[in-house]
Amino acid sequence: MSAERCRVGVILNGLKQFYVRETEQKREGRWVVIPLFDTDLKQATAMSEAVATAFVKKLQALGVSGMWLEDCRDGRRIEVADESQQQFVEDTRVISRATLDDEYSPDARWYLVKPVNRPNGGPMWLLKCVVPGIPDPQLIYEKDPLSCLQRAQDLNFLQFGERAPAPQPQPVSQKPAAPMARLRPRRS
Repeated sequence: MSAERCRVGVILNGLKQFYVRETEQKREGRWVVIPLFDTDLKQATAMSEAVATAFVKKLQALGVSGMWLEDCRDGRRIEVADESQQQFVEDTRVISRATLDDEYSPDARWYLVKPVNRPNGGPMWLLKCVVPGIPDPQLIYEKDPLSCLQRAQDLNFLQFGERAPAPQPQPVSQKPAAPMARLRPRRS
């Protein structure tokens, strides 16, 4: 149930305070707008829930946390999700080579599959296929590299996918065996 009029609250210096108005202060040679909060509930500014939510989100983006809305009519507390505290997880995926063939076969066809982050799909993988007769490249998005290749094959686009060089076989290095440690007999 949305509130018609509400106040913006925050805990500052250990006290429950409410937004009153904005004031201006000169900092480093320029004027900046500073929100003013007061402990006196009667001084609090009432605003619509939509405006109050936008105001709280603006302050959260500036680093102020622990804010909430309070319904002016019945004092009901309305929580506003703090989007600034969402954890950022770095995407450490790198461009990959993938094949649907036997990876040990010298005739395996390798394709370049790139990691992407889509706004509506999250982390995905992309295979670019330049299909003759279609003016724009066809982009195949899937949750993992092999699914990209499989979908491209199902669409009969895999043969036009962006190719990658075959990986070089890793030489097996022969390390000399470490000499066995000699144990000395214990002296009693």
